Amino acid sequence: METSWEDQERWLWRAERVTGRQYPCHGSDTMDGALTGRTSTDYFHFDCPKCGPDARELDAELLGIRDDQSDSHPNAKTIVIGLKCRTCGLTDLAKIGCLEDPDYQPRREFVEMRRPRLPT
Repeated sequence: METSWEDQERWLWRAERVTGRQYPCHGSDTMDGALTGRTSTDYFHFDCPKCGPDARELDAELLGIRDDQSDSHPNAKTIVIGLKCRTCGLTDLAKIGCLEDPDYQPRREFVEMRRPRLPT
């Protein structure tokens, strides 16, 4: 059985999962700049980039807080959220960087280095 990308991450904290869904290890091109949402009271709702804001909002499942610290960024963390559209079935991943300073952003190259490679 292949190891999930989730099992290979450095987690500071893992949420107790409410579903058995499998999420991609990185957000897809569908989400690239297209993830929007809205608020009602103190809740934020993600809109599906395929269905638009008129469809039901995406289910958001908190996966955990990833440890992104390094020598140059000792306090870096990322909140990882799995997303699922109840209308079209889109499954994707969103991350919120917990910035330690305004100049730090987790880099895509870092994620690429840690992504499991499928056999060719």
